[in-house]
Amino acid sequence: MSSSNSPMTQFQVLINSSVEDLIQPLNAFFETFFAVNDSIYIEEWDLALPSDSEREQMKKNRFCVIHELLPSSTGERFKRFWGYLVLCSPAYCTSNRTRLHHSSPHFWTDGDVCNQTAAIFERTGSRSLVVAGATRYSVRGNHTLSCQPKNAIADAAHNNLTMFHTMCVGVYEASNNGIFMQWHGQQSCPQSGAFISAGAKGSHPIYKEKGAYVNKLVSTVNKLAGENIATTPLQDRKCPLVASTNVFGRIVNGVGEENVCKGKAGPKNVTGNFIHIEQQRKWRDDWASNLSYIPLKLDISDPLDKCN
Repeated sequence: MSSSNSPMTQFQVLINSSVEDLIQPLNAFFETFFAVNDSIYIEEWDLALPSDSEREQMKKNRFCVIHELLPSSTGERFKRFWGYLVLCSPAYCTSNRTRLHHSSPHFWTDGDVCNQTAAIFERTGSRSLVVAGATRYSVRGNHTLSCQPKNAIADAAHNNLTMFHTMCVGVYEASNNGIFMQWHGQQSCPQSGAFISAGAKGSHPIYKEKGAYVNKLVSTVNKLAGENIATTPLQDRKCPLVASTNVFGRIVNGVGEENVCKGKAGPKNVTGNFIHIEQQRKWRDDWASNLSYIPLKLDISDPLDKCN
């Protein structure tokens, strides 16, 4: 018989709750089992990576939440550091719901961005949410990626072997006509409260296309905020966080799965369907207060300035 404080009991209470918002509290609950900085040995990390068959399976009421088995007691971690995937169910995800997909690869090290992403996913009526289950520095020692050696081995934005990447790609392959937003936190670009890119540098013509989703998003966020908190790489040329090496961003921008580690997106393949959002701490950690700056009626087929 399960304890009243066991993870399973807490989970059942949460999902049976009558509160309006479910996904953000669910994210906060899952985060208690995520791997924090310097908490995993490299042997654990290697053994926990999804097998080929598990990665393949990931490609095949309101929400379907896919996650690992819950730990047996509070204070333990998920055993394989996968994070989780939320899909809007067919019965709830009707044709008038927006074709937006959200992901958050940097639990904890980017501040409270995972809770922010979960709240935005639910408030905007989006199609999917993917959250990574370990911080980028969770593996003990200075282990780097074989895919992109300048990055820590658990960095889900640059490791193509994680379940986070596999889930993102699975969603993309099933619905590649949507908009895929990836949410981050940053401290290195003080001129931009929110630095929003399409996975390309400021010289790319996408940032001069009035109808490009990335530009409409920047315009609308600034309009709602009443100040220019959001920029693109065209406006903030000093910020290097353009996400051109982001492995999932490369997939959306036309790079084949086998080339995501080193392959660059061709200029014509950068359509703006991948949107990478880097935010200063003020905007990401106080996300509950700042949700009013997020357009809640995003629709790919309509101009974003119709949002209210």
